[in-house]
Amino acid sequence: MLSAIISLVLAVVSVILVVKLLLLTPTILLYALVTAGLAIKFVAKKILGAIPWIVSALVAATVGFIGLGRQFFGAGSAKSFVEQFLPPRDFERETLSLTLIELMIVVREKILRQVTCLRLNG
Repeated sequence: MLSAIISLVLAVVSVILVVKLLLLTPTILLYALVTAGLAIKFVAKKILGAIPWIVSALVAATVGFIGLGRQFFGAGSAKSFVEQFLPPRDFERETLSLTLIELMIVVREKILRQVTCLRLNG
């Protein structure tokens, strides 16, 4: 008799818990969807901020590799080749690495100016 009462109480408690969990499921699902949406928005914003850096790094690396190839085959200094793409300076740039970093920064600034100009015109 005692085991039947315990079994009945456990069955009623488990049914109540399942019903409460089913009632909470839409709320949990809503919180999960909002969290996923905010995470996607955050990641997209960070990726959009990184795109000019990625493009400028690819451009600088490409120009650097072309310059090194030209230097390897005797067509001149790689640093002087990369300097052709940069604005003139009063003093000489020290190394190829620093010249490539400067090229990357210049290309990023040009990309950002173009984007800003497009936003203002469009």
